[in-house]
Amino acid sequence: MKEIKRVFISSFALLMVCTSMLFAQAYTVYAEYPSTGTTQVIYEKLESDSYSLTVEVTGRGAVSDGKETIANGKKTYMLPIDESKTFLLQEKPGSMVEKIVLNDEDITKSVNEKQVKVMGAEKEQVLKVVFRNSLEGPKTGDSTNVWRYIALAVVGIMVAVGVYRWKKKGEEERGEVTKN
Repeated sequence: MKEIKRVFISSFALLMVCTSMLFAQAYTVYAEYPSTGTTQVIYEKLESDSYSLTVEVTGRGAVSDGKETIANGKKTYMLPIDESKTFLLQEKPGSMVEKIVLNDEDITKSVNEKQVKVMGAEKEQVLKVVFRNSLEGPKTGDSTNVWRYIALAVVGIMVAVGVYRWKKKGEEERGEVTKN
């Protein structure tokens, strides 16, 4: 029973040390080993690893980090893995957010209140924000030129009217027109 208690206390202490390592700048613990006695273990957090976060903005809008605004351009930040950065989306009049992509994943639907929060990660990241004119319809991928079909319809109607008039004129000349 004494051995089980010691293992439990050691496991709990190790769990507490690992948890506190995330939040503490420096931490000292003592570990007891049956064969060697007590050993001092010191954890000191020096500096977090940082990776680049590139923000690319296109269209009629801007993205602000609270200090600087990015409009139709890009900016690269160094983001520590244990921190986050929040960006405010600023739509200009007549524009709206079309798409927000973080690391090749479309996150447009998960963004609320015009804010994007990017967590630090152990890799380089890219945030792309695309604004579009809100007066335009949504992009469907159909680039058909409709004017060609409208012109064809007008020509067809003109031909039908011409044939009708020509036929009517021919009937009048032959005296085949009957009046009611």
